Amino acid sequence: MKERSFTKQFRGDRAEKRYQNELDAHLLFPDLIPAVLSTDEELLEITFEHISGDSTECSNEFLFAVGTALANIHKSHQSFSEWKNSNLIERYKSFSDKYLVELVDHLLDDVPKPLYGFTHGDYRRRNILALPDTIKVVDWEFFGINFVYWDLAIFAGDYVHQKFHNLQTNSLKPFWEGYLAGNELTKEELILCKTLGGLDIIADPSCYNQEKSPQNQKNYFLTLMRQKNSIY
Repeated sequence: MKERSFTKQFRGDRAEKRYQNELDAHLLFPDLIPAVLSTDEELLEITFEHISGDSTECSNEFLFAVGTALANIHKSHQSFSEWKNSNLIERYKSFSDKYLVELVDHLLDDVPKPLYGFTHGDYRRRNILALPDTIKVVDWEFFGINFVYWDLAIFAGDYVHQKFHNLQTNSLKPFWEGYLAGNELTKEELILCKTLGGLDIIADPSCYNQEKSPQNQKNYFLTLMRQKNSIY
């Protein structure tokens, strides 16, 4: 029987870099990514094994596995450094709301030696497939070295945003437990991840829908971010 496959084409901005990022990630984490069946460097195409997994699963066991997998990615190559100028930091510091700008500055000051390592770059629920006995992570085109809080912020913010729209139900506590079992973070780093996740959703107007207004969503995340002792 012919093997089922999926071919991903890389076009547009930084296509060659994104193509190479996918291949680099597969070399480093082959058990976490669908198998690469063939590549075409000239056409910038990669053919992967087709995986039929659930992209909506949110059980405690699944969330724990997702956190564990991310910890393994981050701790495979990590070091402490300093905050570097990047589009990510600039995005968080570009708010017109003075409170949010001051909040970001304060949180960055609380983590003077940020942790850098391999990051997926788009670690959202839609890119993680639940299988009967494991998980697979897809779309590694933004893979590289960055501050690890980015992946954590993206997953947490995206997941809570889905809860806001009644698309998920469970607490994120198992995710954090899975991650912290494999990679230690300080309380200040956890607060930073939570807050950046909420700010990322606030900064992205495409996340809003007609049922929940942008202002209601902003207020929702601001309330969560002020609850500094909770891990949403």
